[in-house]
Amino acid sequence: MSRHDIRKLTGLALICAVLLSACSADQSPDITVENEAVRTRILKTYERAQAGEAEAQNSIGKAYAIGDGLRKDEDKAREWFQRAAEQGHPVAQYNMYLLLTQGVDVSEKDAEQASKWLHAAADHELVLAQFRLAELYRKGEANEPRDLARAATLYESSAAQGYAPAQYNIGRLYEDGRGVTKNEATAFLWFIRAARQGVVDAQIKVGTKYASGSGVAADDEKAFRWLERAAFRNSPIAQYNLSALYALGKGVEKNLVKAYAWSELAASQGVPAAIKNREAFPKVLGPEQLEQAKTLSKQLAAQIAPAQTHGHRENSYFDNGSSDPISGLEAFESRSQAGDAN
Repeated sequence: MSRHDIRKLTGLALICAVLLSACSADQSPDITVENEAVRTRILKTYERAQAGEAEAQNSIGKAYAIGDGLRKDEDKAREWFQRAAEQGHPVAQYNMYLLLTQGVDVSEKDAEQASKWLHAAADHELVLAQFRLAELYRKGEANEPRDLARAATLYESSAAQGYAPAQYNIGRLYEDGRGVTKNEATAFLWFIRAARQGVVDAQIKVGTKYASGSGVAADDEKAFRWLERAAFRNSPIAQYNLSALYALGKGVEKNLVKAYAWSELAASQGVPAAIKNREAFPKVLGPEQLEQAKTLSKQLAAQIAPAQTHGHRENSYFDNGSSDPISGLEAFESRSQAGDAN
């Protein structure tokens, strides 16, 4: 056997050794669960992923990314997500974006790759990708130009697929005439869709729109019902507006005790107008009524479960939305100033 033949055989042996090593590693995922049925399911998914099935590759990537059944490994997660993403799997493309943008120090290379995968997922009309890209266009962040028209298009596509945060945000754009032609009626339609899915900010919007007759026929009873929903989710603005409805007898029987009780809840969360009411209500309520109002306020607070607390807005929503203090009070401002406190 010639030296040339020996070199060829040695090279082939080395290649085979590498391939065997790689195959051995792929065939032995580090499964962290003991349940035999679960282990079997993971192994079958792994086999499908090795065979090139994009859905299985994304599933394995997710398992590695969050440590669900497989030992957490970001490098392996990235590898499997990328395999699926390169086959056009939109969820894997979005997962690549998430993986590449996590942390505070994202390299320029990773940022460019992340943008590529986010755009790809959005082009596939993946709801979350469209929404995230719309956020970047609206704010002009992550090297995306500020483009409200593009943001509106993406929000509306995501909203049309039923994504509540997008429904709320496209409603805000139509309400303000940003990126789209101002249209109060269209804004209301998007707000009420989001409100029905439990978005508290949208519920406040719907309540105030019904109260003011903006984009929809005025209806104080419907205003009351929507604001009550948001108030029980611990929105201080909704609590203040509900207090105004009770004080004015709009959409509900006039009741100053209940009005003060709800106003007190709003005041405890820092709404300036509600804080002022701490001086106004004692002038129209007797000592017994004041005590009733304080007792009722405590009872209402107890009914608002911690899991239902509205708290701070998620970054998904507009930064200056209707749950921020003062905003959302306009519907009742003129009525309250009219002095109808009897």
